[in-house]
Amino acid sequence: MHYNEHVVGWLQGLNYLVLMEIFIIALPLLFHAGYGLVIVHGSQSNWHLYPWLHNRLYWLQRLSGIAILK
Repeated sequence: MHYNEHVVGWLQGLNYLVLMEIFIIALPLLFHAGYGLVIVHGSQSNWHLYPWLHNRLYWLQRLSGIAILK
């Protein structure tokens, strides 16, 4: 038996696996998405004022986060 099969079998045998998935995976992702929306809502767009690459990449990151959530 391969090690991964042993680990997956052990994880599937846990009675509280769904709770672990909710509290360890889902809630942090939801918090991160919500906090990102708060940052986008409270910030001002100035990518057109400053031609630097990192400023434009910052706004592309924000736009891609909004696109993923929609």
